[in-house]
Amino acid sequence: MGATSSTQASADYLAAPLTNGFLQGYNTLDALAALDFGITVVTAIKGFKIKEDKETSLALAKTGAIGFAGIAIIYLILILVALGTGSLHYFKLSENGGIAFAQIVHHYLGTFGEALLATLATITCMSTAIGLVVAFAQDFHKRFPKISYRTFLTFNCLLSFAIANFGLTTIIAWSTPVLMFLYPLAIALIFCGLTSNFFNNDTAVYKFVVYFTIIPAIFDGLNASPSIISNTAFAKAALTFAGRYLPQKIQRESKLSFHAVSFYSYSKNSAGKGCRRCPCGRSF
Repeated sequence: MGATSSTQASADYLAAPLTNGFLQGYNTLDALAALDFGITVVTAIKGFKIKEDKETSLALAKTGAIGFAGIAIIYLILILVALGTGSLHYFKLSENGGIAFAQIVHHYLGTFGEALLATLATITCMSTAIGLVVAFAQDFHKRFPKISYRTFLTFNCLLSFAIANFGLTTIIAWSTPVLMFLYPLAIALIFCGLTSNFFNNDTAVYKFVVYFTIIPAIFDGLNASPSIISNTAFAKAALTFAGRYLPQKIQRESKLSFHAVSFYSYSKNSAGKGCRRCPCGRSF
């Protein structure tokens, strides 16, 4: 569809391509879905008579690697073929990726391509939707056993059906602030889970990290809100306060929290063993 060198990147990607690409990745919902799907995947693995934690973790790692590789191949193909960038030679920048994808498919395959895309999208999204509503119902039924699994499942299906009818552009506009708030928390929890052996999976560390993460997450979510919210007097005042006072403060607190967590975990593991050094190199 044309050379990528002759197209102009959007302003966001010209200014900060890595940061913008990272934040745009929030829309994939991969990290949040991983937390949600976790209970379903573990339940499925235990259905194969795998009971040991080590074997379960290994099975999770293998299935995760297969899924990661499959998604990576798809994205690499899109990048190498340059469908998204090359399409700017024929189409204007669309409101969302769904419109762009439909335009590209119609350009190459016409009406048949549109029908094929609709069929494939229905099949792939249906499998994801089923997994999500099942994981939601399983988790909430486990937490609130007085409410039946079928009730949670029905509620989630009806709610999803209602939201889907608002359209992709509207859903993205209203889901972005939610993602900007939830994703830092999800990343922090995942990071804590991966490094839990260093602090013996102590819940105090999880709480400490979440408390410090939630501060910038609130302002990120507010900043990404639709204009009906971000243009209110409260939102403007909060964002002005955050831009004026929080950046350096949060940076100092982040360093402090890292050293404090390191000290907490290392001092607990080395009680009575003399001076120890945390991962940052600082001695305690």
